[in-house]
Amino acid sequence: MQCESFLEYQKQLNGQKGRDNTQALFDASKIHTDSQIRNTIDPTKAETLFESIRAYLSNIKDKRILRTI
Repeated sequence: MQCESFLEYQKQLNGQKGRDNTQALFDASKIHTDSQIRNTIDPTKAETLFESIRAYLSNIKDKRILRTI
């Protein structure tokens, strides 16, 4: 990736192809700014995120999408 940020890359994709990854993958209508994302995520306790990540990893391991080493 040649862009300095995820947001810039998505804007570049949108300009070139008329659509970006957030629209294609998540059906998002617009991309939030870096500040908006930080303001949303910062108050979240890390433990909450870890629980979600563990559940996600467990699910994909059970479906044999991800193998443990």
